Amino acid sequence: LLLGEILERFFQKKPDDISVSIDRSDPWLMVHINVNNRRRARIQCVIESDTDILIGDIVHDYEIADFNRGYGTLMMEHLLVFARENHFHYIHGNLSTVDLDHKERLHHFYQKFGFVVTEYPEVHGNNYGIIEMSLD
Repeated sequence: LLLGEILERFFQKKPDDISVSIDRSDPWLMVHINVNNRRRARIQCVIESDTDILIGDIVHDYEIADFNRGYGTLMMEHLLVFARENHFHYIHGNLSTVDLDHKERLHHFYQKFGFVVTEYPEVHGNNYGIIEMSLD
């Protein structure tokens, strides 16, 4: 082998080992994504009742800055499967003013899963709107 081929093989990026887990400890529900056995992001939820889930926050490990890699999509897909398998009927969450700098991207994210995104006429506390989805 030529030196260039050896170096290319040596430095070739190995595929990431990605796993998603759901931890339920009533009233909390956490959806975690791990990449190469290291936690990278989570969706923090609250089980409000036997039928309702509140999405509280989507949190990334900011030290690594793993944005736009599909981790949020994987976590949301797992959350929706979990919700349906466990007979939840309604998922909702608040749209926070801390996300105003990327609200179009956030709206697109929720809408691609079928959430209805509604902005309030005026900001209520720290929230400028709501996302909601009926699973029936």
